[in-house]
Amino acid sequence: MKDFPIDSPSVKVNAAWYGSYIDEGGKTNWSAASSTITIAPSTEYEYKINELYFTTDTLGETVTNENSYRAHVSKIKGVTFLNVTKSDEAKYNFYKIETSGKDLKVTEVAGSCGMGHWSDNIYSSSDLKKAFEKYAKNPLFYGTTFDLKRN
Repeated sequence: MKDFPIDSPSVKVNAAWYGSYIDEGGKTNWSAASSTITIAPSTEYEYKINELYFTTDTLGETVTNENSYRAHVSKIKGVTFLNVTKSDEAKYNFYKIETSGKDLKVTEVAGSCGMGHWSDNIYSSSDLKKAFEKYAKNPLFYGTTFDLKRN
């Protein structure tokens, strides 16, 4: 997680990604609750992503959970990355995104990995982009993968 993206939004949004997806394993919200993820355009270069899932509180009542995000694409060494931030925050998380037919395969970029805490000494987008260029093809650079199935 960083206070800045890899780079500024410059890749136009991909209309093929617009729509609703299901994360059946709950990996997007770490609660094992199935999520509905909706991707829509926000601007010509940014996406609006909404996540909706339900959990149960200690009294057995259903709780509706909703998160809104902004995202934009960075392309590095043939790999497509999403720079994602909650709509009300300024911290970025990073994900590799791949298409699989009409579905999306999303893999988190690990803040620390088999190479140590690679992100500890990165203080600018320029430095971050250099790190992504260096590690983009290294499997140790990545963490959890989740499959988003088109709804």
